[in-house]
Amino acid sequence: MENREKVLEKIKKLAQSPVNDAIRLAFIGEDEMELIKGLDLSAVKEIKRSGDGAVELKFIDRVETLKWLAEHMESPQADQLYRALEKSAKREKGES
Repeated sequence: MENREKVLEKIKKLAQSPVNDAIRLAFIGEDEMELIKGLDLSAVKEIKRSGDGAVELKFIDRVETLKWLAEHMESPQADQLYRALEKSAKREKGES
């Protein structure tokens, strides 16, 4: 699969990512923290947990993500954007 297609697939996946695991995270107790490793939290933008146990979850805006995808798929700057995203993803993975 071409790099551009990989990036588009990741953005599409992000736009469709489920929130089930984020909801599960809100109810994980202190003694269950090891469960976090297996959760898909890609839809989560922000998590706040207060001292009294209240949890606030903010999610990505799926409509905005899809609008962005539609606007940038064929833009003249798309190739630069895809290269920058790919470079960033490689850094996160520890690749050169």
